[in-house]
Amino acid sequence: MVGLCAGRPSEWIIEGRSHPAVSICDFFVDARHGGRLLGRRLLRSFEAPGRLVNAISISDMAAAYLGRMGWRGPHASSLMVLPLPLLAKIGHALMVRRGGLALKDHAIAGTQMPETLKADLDRIDAITAHDAAAHMRRALAAVGFASPGFPLLGRFLRQRAPTYMWSPRGPGAALTADSMTMTFADSTIDLDL
Repeated sequence: MVGLCAGRPSEWIIEGRSHPAVSICDFFVDARHGGRLLGRRLLRSFEAPGRLVNAISISDMAAAYLGRMGWRGPHASSLMVLPLPLLAKIGHALMVRRGGLALKDHAIAGTQMPETLKADLDRIDAITAHDAAAHMRRALAAVGFASPGFPLLGRFLRQRAPTYMWSPRGPGAALTADSMTMTFADSTIDLDL
């Protein structure tokens, strides 16, 4: 094998519109085959009209390569970890009241969504839209995740936080680092990001 480029499909909301996206999470070109633009061809194979292509948790060498291709970044993310998942689960179970809560599963195919679920999701978006990143960090901290602001562990988390970049083509053209926040949450002790 002379090269590898793997991506995780996702969907991003940019300026209120949903866009398909691919997050490049593994990227390798054998140095013996350098200079043949294999990396560029591998990366461009993920491009499609209307699709955002981004990269997360990449090496310095890959970030330099993407930078030469015109990608934006690298930018630092925020990493949160759940250092003792079992203890956090027990603590959360003791603190949370179970009365009056009904859990429901919804199977959604394509763009079909039950109206009540759509209304609930719109309400959640309205509540969190002005400060979604902080809201998510507070929610994760409430169930035991440690953040970069956590004493002692925070400095380590800032150093281990994944970087991210994106292609300025298609939906990525309008993005800026100031207009987004990337937070990664890891519930394993070995920080296998």
